Amino acid sequence: VAALTDVSFSVSIIPHTGGETTLLNRKIGEPVNLETDILGKYVARLLEGAKPRSSGITRAFLEQYGY
Repeated sequence: VAALTDVSFSVSIIPHTGGETTLLNRKIGEPVNLETDILGKYVARLLEGAKPRSSGITRAFLEQYGY
């Protein structure tokens, strides 16, 4: 994700992704399927100072396992 607002986002596509997906054929406003990395969400939440909700994942846990 290159830019993010409350109502939109833009992405930068690396050549490999462009060649392996149909993203480069999409036009502005066309729907896309987005999948997120749940661990990434927890890391982002930790970096913002919020605690993950009842997941058991803590900063210490992430550090212990190399994240």
